[in-house]
Amino acid sequence: MRVIVGMSGGVDSSLVAALLCQQGHDVIGVTLQLYDYDTTLEETDPSKRHCHPLAFIDAARQVCANLGIPHHLLSHQHIFQSEIIDPFMESYRQGKTPLPCAKCNRDVKTSALYNMMAEFKADAMATGHYVRRIDVDGQAHIHQGQDVIRDQSFFLFALGSHYFDKMLFPLGAYSKAETRAKAQELGLLVADTPASQDLCFIAKKSYKTLFSATPGDIIHIDDGRILGQHQGVTGFTIGQRQGLGIGGQSESLHVVALDVKKNQVVVGPRHHLACSVIHLDQVNWLAPELLPTHISSGVHASCERSGGSEDRHQQQDGMGQENAADAGVGGNAGGGGCGDGGCGGENAEQNPDTAALASQHGHGENDMAEKGSAENSNLPHIQDIQVKVRSSSRAVPAKIHLLGDSAIIYLENPDYAISPGQACVFYHGTRLLGGGWISERTRSDACRNQKASA
Repeated sequence: MRVIVGMSGGVDSSLVAALLCQQGHDVIGVTLQLYDYDTTLEETDPSKRHCHPLAFIDAARQVCANLGIPHHLLSHQHIFQSEIIDPFMESYRQGKTPLPCAKCNRDVKTSALYNMMAEFKADAMATGHYVRRIDVDGQAHIHQGQDVIRDQSFFLFALGSHYFDKMLFPLGAYSKAETRAKAQELGLLVADTPASQDLCFIAKKSYKTLFSATPGDIIHIDDGRILGQHQGVTGFTIGQRQGLGIGGQSESLHVVALDVKKNQVVVGPRHHLACSVIHLDQVNWLAPELLPTHISSGVHASCERSGGSEDRHQQQDGMGQENAADAGVGGNAGGGGCGDGGCGGENAEQNPDTAALASQHGHGENDMAEKGSAENSNLPHIQDIQVKVRSSSRAVPAKIHLLGDSAIIYLENPDYAISPGQACVFYHGTRLLGGGWISERTRSDACRNQKASA
């Protein structure tokens, strides 16, 4: 079988190529150049240049040469700029906290590999993500990696089923330590390469350097008191507690809102962050077989989507995740979501969580959201799922109303780090069911006030 491997030059993707070669496959290594690496090299701290994309490109070439397989470096700079960097900056300008890694996995890297399959007459594509593929009745089900600490399924929620059908994840049953040990055993020169924790397209000290400073007020949510000045709303995220520049307060304060129009950072006690209802858009549902037919006809399943940008016109997560250097395709691909990962193959096992989800009509027990009131009482209502709003958090019980390509999520217990622009990802046990982008959040205190005044 001919397999295209997205190679970053890190240990994960290098081991994927080596394992596939060991299994007798015809392997082709591909690395994407995503931006002007020569310019950013000059901006990079000399002590970090070993983690610069150019260093990883050289490593990918050497690994391929040692394995006796071809290596191709392809430029996708224009697509990366238009699909990732520009939306990333615009999202911050709107007071949101973007998650570029998940978008890049879909709109740049995976779509690039997918489109290259025809050119190279390949049968499959492989990355080093720590996830498992388990085929059930001819359908690729994606599960969390065996090592839950390294699991990267969160960052793949937006991929369509047509991608997963062609993807292999050989590291799904590995831990990071096992990956390094196996790489050493096979004599890979990158076995001890450190993981990067920077956004891939930012060589400077902080993403904040991308924006011009526009000073404004930091105010208290309870009484509107001006507590200090900020140097730009883009430098803050919902839930942030450190680095606010308003020391000496009698209580611990967090960023609870960003008012872009007024150029204000709103802070308050932690309880103001409590959120029980999340509104999502661009929902990607990966398990149409778990929906009754009368519901699934109105739900946007992933297979209906066109996928990446090439298919179309052909601190929170994403801000410092490990394995940036081990991106499945690009040089230093940034964020944990872009890392290498794992596949079914001989590691496939019977899915322990294939029982159908319980579904019912009706708004459910929680009637607190403005958008989830009486007029939406007949929406598809799905129970028995778990959601994650950060890749590093544990999945928590929730109920979901699907509304075409949008959804409303009802958490059993409030969460304190919900931020528009981030992702909410769905699971059933270890199986990835999809997810969506957070467009709005309903604070629990706002819900209580709304019910009290009703």
